[in-house]
Amino acid sequence: MNSGLPPLYRSSKNHRYKRRPERMKDLFLSHFLTICFTAASTLLAAHTSRADEVRPSRDIGLLQEQISRAVSSGQKRVVIEPGIYRGRTKENVFLSIKGAKDLEIDARGVNMICEKLTRAIAVNECEDLRILGLTVDYDPIPFTQGTIVEVDAADKWLDVRIHEGYPLKPYSRLDIVDAKTRHRKHGMPFVWGSKAEFRENGLLRISLEQGFKKSAASGDLVSLSAGPEEGGIPHGVTIEKSARITLKDFTLHSAPGFGIVNGGGYGDHHYDNVRVVPGHKPKGATEERLLSTSWDAIQFNDLRKGPIMENSMVTSAGDDSWSLSSRDYLVLAAKGKTVWLVSRVSYSNGLEAGDRLARSLDGLMPRIISVEPNKIPIEQCPISPDLLEKIRTARSWDFHDFELINIRQGELDVDYPWEPGISVYSPDRNCSGFVLRNNTFHSPGRAGLINGASNGLIEGNTYIDCHSVLDIYPNLPGGGATGAKNIIFRNNVIKGTNHFCPAPWNLTGGAINIAHAEPGKKIAGEGVYRDIVINNNTFQQARGPVFLITSTRGLRIADNKMIDCQHQPQLGSGESWGVDGATLGWLNNNSDVRIEGNVIRNRGPFGTSEPFVIIEKPVPPE
Repeated sequence: MNSGLPPLYRSSKNHRYKRRPERMKDLFLSHFLTICFTAASTLLAAHTSRADEVRPSRDIGLLQEQISRAVSSGQKRVVIEPGIYRGRTKENVFLSIKGAKDLEIDARGVNMICEKLTRAIAVNECEDLRILGLTVDYDPIPFTQGTIVEVDAADKWLDVRIHEGYPLKPYSRLDIVDAKTRHRKHGMPFVWGSKAEFRENGLLRISLEQGFKKSAASGDLVSLSAGPEEGGIPHGVTIEKSARITLKDFTLHSAPGFGIVNGGGYGDHHYDNVRVVPGHKPKGATEERLLSTSWDAIQFNDLRKGPIMENSMVTSAGDDSWSLSSRDYLVLAAKGKTVWLVSRVSYSNGLEAGDRLARSLDGLMPRIISVEPNKIPIEQCPISPDLLEKIRTARSWDFHDFELINIRQGELDVDYPWEPGISVYSPDRNCSGFVLRNNTFHSPGRAGLINGASNGLIEGNTYIDCHSVLDIYPNLPGGGATGAKNIIFRNNVIKGTNHFCPAPWNLTGGAINIAHAEPGKKIAGEGVYRDIVINNNTFQQARGPVFLITSTRGLRIADNKMIDCQHQPQLGSGESWGVDGATLGWLNNNSDVRIEGNVIRNRGPFGTSEPFVIIEKPVPPE
């Protein structure tokens, strides 16, 4: 098949593609990573278990007392006596840290065990706060797990025996897990939305109307999770409206929702040796845990300055490992310099004075000079009846799918330049300047999602059997405003991608996905993203494409190794967009592209298209 590449990109001189037998050092690297990772995880869990058996426990409320005294008295450092702190709380948060300035909390050797499925730690309006050495877990844990003992011949239900020592709860957020790898089973489709109920024989029956697509078998394991308990609030740790928060040697073993969520404020947080990993076996259990967090592990949202995350680890999270996000906002109305906006995320506090609004990387960017502090009732917003009707009748994931419960009124430095009813974003709230370096990710969701973040470096990381390793993708309906630029992805090692949860409806399907869509299921033109460099990475055992890239101006894919890829059929992600799963690189609507120095080894029988297929030939640089 003709790749559509002009001669410059097709020539062997520029591509230097080589097919040759796999070298022993590549096999050694693959097996060495897996063996070391598995051994380290087992030793860490065993050490934690033995330590917890001998340490006395204290009331978990003592943590709040000591830290509150330190904050109120203006202390610069507080040392928490090592030990286990456990218990319940009458509140929705176990430990609230608010207004701390230049405070170090030395919690080395402290194990915080929450006996209520609600938020463990809430950090609000803090600056230069450092938390060292703390470990957080829940008892009971916020999930359960078991072994499949029978599968319906019609593929509509599974019967599961819950493992000894795990909660007897009919949770229904389901993952099917390979008993050998103890990781999401290859080929598993989306099975969330299942229903679960206990039967008289003690087995848990899990039903799914659309069926499991023959992905489950007797002897497979399952993990089952939910959110917080009734009256609780989700997520293990939240950091809001804060600046320069450091988590060092910090461990989170479980969470009733997302693990660590950062939202709003200046940002510039530093994570060093932060581990989101499963804890030790529950009391009376013989099986190790299958999950850490119930949902995503780590999120950074709406920060002026992005984080540095290094030397850290995320394993067995219920979904994505980390994400960097910027919201989009719907402009409800405008009069002169006054504008009314609502965030697509209803709980977002919105924009602040100094933030700019943008439609794209290159367009106008009026700046907000003031914001009304309180929410605006819809009755006080001069929205047109037509736009209001579109919002109220919008279906889930329509462009107009906004909740009108967090409307903000602001003043701009110039007259509002566009029509109302459009989506905008802020280039000042996009986690710009982030660094992710020398981390390990071994979770089945996306290892990294970037929704509008710019000026970032991702290097030296190891990815093991993740769905994808980098998605620069707005996670918005078609037409949602976004933009990202100056991102480098280099010197990373990736083993295994796209082995589960195919999404034919999504413009994805690669180990790396950089894409954007417009309304009417059109791929956006070049320039939504700009100046992306992907170089000197090693990709192993990828299904389907390694690179799926659209809508980008200034793209360099250089000196990467693609080893043992396409030995299994692509599962179908991106099919409805025409994505060619038999190529290693599917590029559409890009310009100023350089592809050079990449090496292919032992490409499998399902790689039948040209290594790079380019649609809409890129405009050669002058």
